[in-house]
Amino acid sequence: MNKTLVIISLIAIVLIWKFVLFPEKLDFTDSVKVLQGLTMSSAYKQAIANYHKEEKVLPTAEQWKLNGPKITVDLGKSIVSEIKIAEIAPGSITVYYSNARDQTIDPAISGKSLSLTPAVYNGKMDWSCKGNVPVDYLPRPCR
Repeated sequence: MNKTLVIISLIAIVLIWKFVLFPEKLDFTDSVKVLQGLTMSSAYKQAIANYHKEEKVLPTAEQWKLNGPKITVDLGKSIVSEIKIAEIAPGSITVYYSNARDQTIDPAISGKSLSLTPAVYNGKMDWSCKGNVPVDYLPRPCR
């Protein structure tokens, strides 16, 4: 038998084993939807970095309301219910998830949140991530 045919057959068996017999391993949709919330927060991250560069401090919730830029993010087709600034710490971004617009997501995600918290070291801003979203759905930077 041809070696190439044997290798292709083995690969086919592995793919069938992983994706046909155990399809739950393939369902990444909820994880991607949670990651989408962090992607939506990128405009806020940039705005907070700019605020810090100009004001030399991270904004509190009150400072953000008074002086922060007005950022509009379309939440209409996502599982993100809202994004709040400086709720847990100055400059932090908290993304809240809900199944109100998408009943197909795991109910364990609804009502949970992820928070991005900035820290400035030698003029460089680094972000840490934590939250109460189930670990199976957490994006890699938040694990």
